[in-house]
Amino acid sequence: MARNTVHGGTSDMAADQDEARRNLLAQGNADPSPDQVDAELQNITDKRAASAHLAQPGETSVTPESQAAKMAATGAEFGDADATPDVPADPDSTAGDAAGDGDDAEDPDAFDPADYTVEDVNAYLADLADDDDGNAERERVLSAERAGKNRVTITG
Repeated sequence: MARNTVHGGTSDMAADQDEARRNLLAQGNADPSPDQVDAELQNITDKRAASAHLAQPGETSVTPESQAAKMAATGAEFGDADATPDVPADPDSTAGDAAGDGDDAEDPDAFDPADYTVEDVNAYLADLADDDDGNAERERVLSAERAGKNRVTITG
């Protein structure tokens, strides 16, 4: 008995041809030509191939198209496990600016709590003035500490 291996699927060729003829009859074609049967047979095998690629229960439905769209949206390249999106910086954003004042330029002389002991950081914070500048610096240092070592004896 002949086997149909179109699109990698294996099925009984005679049964597939019978199904193609039944489909054509259901569409009102009482006497289909061999070309029409072949075209319908191709439709059947295409549908089987497509359904073979559908996710099973519990699996995710990832298609090449959805993966390509996701990669294009994030700027990732195929095989790039550590890909991060190429997102242009928003000049109005204060994200990453610990003081929240819009000044993202880091002062190389600024106090970095990661370079000091808990006692040194707490002493530095205690010595800051209780005014707007002191409060802004205190918040900058505490934000840097939370983003870095996050020592609870400093951040509370």
